[in-house]
Amino acid sequence: MFGRHLPLSEQALQVIEQIGADMPGGFFIYKATGNEELLYANKAVFKIFGCETLEEFKELTGYTFKGMLYPDDYEKVSDSIVDQIEKSQGNLDYVEYRIVRKDGEIRWLDDYGHYVNSDVYGGLFYVFISDITEKRVQMEADKAVYTAVIDALSRAYNAVWLINDIATGSFSLFRADTSEGSIHAKPTKDALALLTYEEAKANYINNFVAPADRERLEKELTLENITENTKSKKIFGVGFKRIIGNEECYYRIEFAQVQLPNGKTGIVAGFKDVDEDVRKEQEIQQVLRDAIDSANASSKAKSDFLSSMSHDIRTPMNGIIGMTAIAMAHLNERERVEDCLKKISEASSHLLSLINEVLDMNKIESGKVELNEDNFNLSELVNTLLAMTKAQLESHHHTLNVNVADVVHENVIGDSHRIQQVFVNLMSNAIKYTPDGGAISLTVAERPTNAPGVACYEFVFEDNGVGMTEEYQKHLFEPFTRANDKKTAAIQGTGLGMTISQSLVRMMGGDIQVMSKYGEGSRFTVTIYLKFQDVQNAEPHKEDPLKNLEDLKFEGKRILLVEDHPVNAEIAKNVLQMTGLEVEWVMDGEAGVERMANSKEGEFDLVFMDIQMPTMNGYQATAAIRAMTTYARRIPIVAMTANAFADDIRKAKEVGMNGHIAKPLDFKELARILQKWIKV
Repeated sequence: MFGRHLPLSEQALQVIEQIGADMPGGFFIYKATGNEELLYANKAVFKIFGCETLEEFKELTGYTFKGMLYPDDYEKVSDSIVDQIEKSQGNLDYVEYRIVRKDGEIRWLDDYGHYVNSDVYGGLFYVFISDITEKRVQMEADKAVYTAVIDALSRAYNAVWLINDIATGSFSLFRADTSEGSIHAKPTKDALALLTYEEAKANYINNFVAPADRERLEKELTLENITENTKSKKIFGVGFKRIIGNEECYYRIEFAQVQLPNGKTGIVAGFKDVDEDVRKEQEIQQVLRDAIDSANASSKAKSDFLSSMSHDIRTPMNGIIGMTAIAMAHLNERERVEDCLKKISEASSHLLSLINEVLDMNKIESGKVELNEDNFNLSELVNTLLAMTKAQLESHHHTLNVNVADVVHENVIGDSHRIQQVFVNLMSNAIKYTPDGGAISLTVAERPTNAPGVACYEFVFEDNGVGMTEEYQKHLFEPFTRANDKKTAAIQGTGLGMTISQSLVRMMGGDIQVMSKYGEGSRFTVTIYLKFQDVQNAEPHKEDPLKNLEDLKFEGKRILLVEDHPVNAEIAKNVLQMTGLEVEWVMDGEAGVERMANSKEGEFDLVFMDIQMPTMNGYQATAAIRAMTTYARRIPIVAMTANAFADDIRKAKEVGMNGHIAKPLDFKELARILQKWIKV
């Protein structure tokens, strides 16, 4: 140790004592060697230590520098002083340490020291001290707040690395989730065992990054590339797929430069799980792409429609104009003129039907269609339908079979005009798309409901005509679509009839279902709910539809009902509870999956699953349940849905459903399903 020379004698020390006595701050001198004995301490030092006299101070500290310090701080402070003096040109040092006052209170001091050599005493330290306890408390509080803020911000990341020195690549772990069972624990612990960023990076890429992204990350995560990008950007991010178990999940590392207290530039690296966000973004992008595709498809369909309409409108117009010209040229030939007028009338009727369909579609799309509630008789409605289509039937030499089954209430309330419009469209289609000499049938049936004064009516139109492909059936009710088929190419139409019919029926609370096989024929079932005209005097249905269910006894058995529509759920619960079943209802597929995942072994005996539901549909929910490792993968699941097409039944089986029952519920079929799948 070295220092400047200072001639210090006992006389000089007395002068210093006189000066130090009036100093407001603490001042003392101690030997740098031996037991670091104090040569002098002023009264301010005594006060800082809670002492009144020199004797008290000596008793408390042993009158040594070591005795003044809190025991745990001495070694660290002593090393720091020596290190600073050796590196300081002015032989100065600054340290902070704790002391224990006479009353036992622990306080913080700051210490400004100056090392000198003297002739009499050898190496000495001149020291100025002051109490900084309140300052330290405030600093610790500020530091705690700062640390809490940094920690809170860093919690957005699963792990945070700090590259302490860009030049050497040394790094440390700022924060990480190393809890037992955490998917982040192993990469974190592996990183801690390595010394440099390059080593940690190589280990991370080789063991935790999906193979397809490794080569790219090797290039993007070099220190040179990170340093260059963080100079020009506040945050430099790199996305990739990380291997977690047997799956690949989307991950992201974000880098930012920081200036460290030692004057060096460091880089913070935050590892973030972004799988949910990325997949949601992908879903949104897919929805947007689907919307664009749908808009393009709709635009194309409308273009095709306009092209078709141009042809379909010009055809009757050409007939009207042509027949008018022919009639004018043969005014004196009565039979010729009559034939022209007949053909003009037929062409005009066809043109009017085209215009009406376009106008109806426009009203439906704009929400301007209003349904009337008129009193009418079902028999009269059917007779009118037969009268309107009789000429068409006879011209094509078709046979028509009409069957009325169990219709008790013929006098009903509804929009007879719109119902007739739907029926005429379906009957006309059956006639047009059935080769001459075909067979057409109409079946009318009344089905009971739980609602008083209301019945469900089924109208089934069936033919043995050309039928439809499965692909076309998917688009049957879309506007402006027509089958691209040589067999039907010559048949006139707008491609709007089925769209209008379905929209009108659904406005009445009903539905249209279709089953068709190409080359064999089609079957359309129209379901409409109609109120009775005379509710008080309405006769009850002869057959008790619930008798089959009431005879069943399933006490102690439990059903999970997954249904998004409260009214449908209430109906299903009431009907099922008649058999003694306990029914638990959840409102969508996601809730159904969660309930099954949390259920005890054998808690439920059967699941009834709706198909069209928000958040997660019935197909997705069933697939998720079948993927479980519990009894859920074996539990019977039956679709209970208005989706009753052949394609819907096929899809239900493909995802693991055991059965299918259509809405409105057929209670006989429901009883059969319960008996089949619930073991008593």
